[in-house]
Amino acid sequence: MPYYALLEPTGEESYDLFLLYKACKYKSFFYGTFYFPRRRELRPVFRIPRVDIRDDIFERVPASEVEDAYKMLCVKCGRCCVMDSGAFAFKDEIFRIMDKLGIPMDFPSREVRVHRVGRVLIYDLAIEEGGRCYFYTPEGCLIERQASWRLKPMICLIHHCSVFAERRGKLYIKVSVRREGGKFVPVYREVSREEFDRVAEGVRRDVYRLYMRRLKGREPSPS
Repeated sequence: MPYYALLEPTGEESYDLFLLYKACKYKSFFYGTFYFPRRRELRPVFRIPRVDIRDDIFERVPASEVEDAYKMLCVKCGRCCVMDSGAFAFKDEIFRIMDKLGIPMDFPSREVRVHRVGRVLIYDLAIEEGGRCYFYTPEGCLIERQASWRLKPMICLIHHCSVFAERRGKLYIKVSVRREGGKFVPVYREVSREEFDRVAEGVRRDVYRLYMRRLKGREPSPS
C-alpha cells in the first residue's frame, strides 16, 4: 500500500480539528509519525489503499522519502501525558474507550466548530493535576494496556516528542534544534542500542519522579 501523510495543520482550530476528525477513520492504517529532513516537517504517515484515500486530508508521499525520514519512537516515558498534555477525544472515540474499559462518562466537554463538518463535541482528558491525562499511569497508557493502541484518541496516537527516532534500522536521539529556512529543525545523533536504552530509562525515571512529587503534593497533611 502507498504512503500518505496527513496534511500540515495551519494553527486554525477549525481546520486542524477537521484533519484529526477525518483521520480517525484511518486509525487502522496509521504507520507512524515521521520527521522528513527534505521537507523540514514532522508528519503522521498512514498506509492506505488507493481506493480509500481522501485528498483533502492526505497527500501521497514517495516511499523513498519515508525510508529516508526519521520515524519517531515512543519510549513510554509519559512526558507527553503528565504535564499540560492537552489530551482530548472526539465523541465517537471516547464512547469506544468507555465501552471497552468500562469507565463512567465523566469528562468535561465543549462544542467546537470543525471545518466542513459543523459543530462537534470534544471531551477533555487532561483533567488531572497539572494537565495530566486521565489515562496516564506510571506503567503506561491505560487505554493501550487494557485495550489497544489503536483505540487511543487520534491526537495521542500521532503525537510524539521527537526525541527518540529510528532511520534505516539505526537508532537516533535528538541532541539539539537549529533554525533553518524559517523553521526549527531537530538535529539527530546516531546511538547504540545501549545508549538509546540508557537515555530512555533516564527520561522515564525523571517523569516518574515528577509524577510522584505531584501526587504527593495532593495528599492531605497529617493532622
